[in-house]
Amino acid sequence: MIKLNQISKSIFKTKLMKNKKSAKWFIWYVQNKIDGIHFYSLEKDNLHFGVCFFIFQNYNTEIGILINNEYQNKGLGSALINQLLLNSKKPLIFKVSINNTISSKFLMKFVNKGVLSFQKDKTNLVFKSI
Repeated sequence: MIKLNQISKSIFKTKLMKNKKSAKWFIWYVQNKIDGIHFYSLEKDNLHFGVCFFIFQNYNTEIGILINNEYQNKGLGSALINQLLLNSKKPLIFKVSINNTISSKFLMKFVNKGVLSFQKDKTNLVFKSI
């Protein structure tokens, strides 16, 4: 089971800066969203493998996930998404830049399984739990 340990915004940014390739969009997102963001460290078997944030809204929960490069393609992202889908009481939303082909392809696997839907807006693909 993957542990989500709540962390402060400053610790989140520090952990994020270790992943400089992906950090730019995460920092923009965090700085431009107003309130209600909860930050988490992702761990399995005492191994820190990434960070995420949740924006809890009335009817859904928006989630952003960043898996550290060295832990990508090891099943941790899939395990996390499955765990989140299983335990969520509200619809989950994942917004991915149209230019982020890696994350888009990853989430399309869940669309193909029938557990996420997606639509396209101006700059993002929006994946939503079914």
